[in-house]
Amino acid sequence: MLKAYLRENGEIGIRNHLLILYTVECARVIAGKIAAATGGKLIGFSGCYANPIAYRSLVNLGRHPNVGAVIIVALGCEHTDYRRLQADIAAGSKPVELLVIQEAGGSVATLAEGTRLGTKLAAKLSEQASIEVANNRLIVGVECGGSDATSGLITNRAVGKAMDRLISEGGTVLVEEFGELLGCESILEERAVCPEVGTEVVKRVKKARRYSNIIKEFAISPGNIEGGLTTIEEKSYGALMKLGSSPIKGVIQAGDLAPRDGGLYLFDRVPNPDSRALCICGGGDALGLTDLVAAGAQLLIFTTGRGTPVGNPIAPVIKACANPETGRMLADNIDLDLSGYFKNELSLEQAAEKIFDTLIGVANGGFTRAELLGHEEYWVSYKY
Repeated sequence: MLKAYLRENGEIGIRNHLLILYTVECARVIAGKIAAATGGKLIGFSGCYANPIAYRSLVNLGRHPNVGAVIIVALGCEHTDYRRLQADIAAGSKPVELLVIQEAGGSVATLAEGTRLGTKLAAKLSEQASIEVANNRLIVGVECGGSDATSGLITNRAVGKAMDRLISEGGTVLVEEFGELLGCESILEERAVCPEVGTEVVKRVKKARRYSNIIKEFAISPGNIEGGLTTIEEKSYGALMKLGSSPIKGVIQAGDLAPRDGGLYLFDRVPNPDSRALCICGGGDALGLTDLVAAGAQLLIFTTGRGTPVGNPIAPVIKACANPETGRMLADNIDLDLSGYFKNELSLEQAAEKIFDTLIGVANGGFTRAELLGHEEYWVSYKY
């Protein structure tokens, strides 16, 4: 069972955050000061142009079940329709306040009003009691970054087994990174629940291959190679291990919400190769994790061999690693050290159980290393 916060729309959150959401880079500093003054979590979109994917992501982030209340901070002349954004987030049945710097009287006045509103909302959230819910209400996002040979050998395999267990209990799992599944088409197609889903999965992998060929960049980095992954084939098969053995129920993409019906879904955030706005998108791991949160993941599991401190403002990030050197050098950042597998001190099944137990502990309020250290990296999608 989980302790969670029940929202008026029936969804449950494992955190109860006040979110300070900015709609353009010009509003980011004031939004950040309001977040610092009120204990709120900062997130937003920096672009001053219309972006349907980013807009849907902002709505989903504001309506996220881990968020109990929202303050939107706008400048007043950006393309993002901040009044519509307020209405769309409020439709999720939570308090949503709007501050417009050009209407409020400038930075000082906006900060003062934001601090007043934020303090009031934070106090109300602190009074909300949690309830007990079953594990099947949990939506977990899975991603890897800084992979090395140990990722495919143990960490991703153990996470896949842990996710199989969560799915068997009715939970929902989102696994990201089509760009790291090149060459796995036939395996993925066989895992699909029906031919239509299989066809869609293969189509998405082919799109990722086209995109990689166009930008002349594949999902393998110098760090991956230094860590023992010499080809994209090796990295792809290691990444495949995160999927466990559960059937693939469908595909969702950036800006969409994950179904709440349990099971395994693949998450596609590869840009459209035919788009006139095609670019090499920045954001890295922070972008991938933020996209998963915008899809509805309440908790994130990040597997790594090389190590990373990355976190997220809205959802806790559990980092698992089996590289003993990384576990020693980045001990402050790694939640789960699985290197005992290579010393015959930890079996694959024990590693999976360790991951599952940690997942439930964090979902019940336990802090991740990223939360304790204040790592709240984010990047709202600007592609397409």
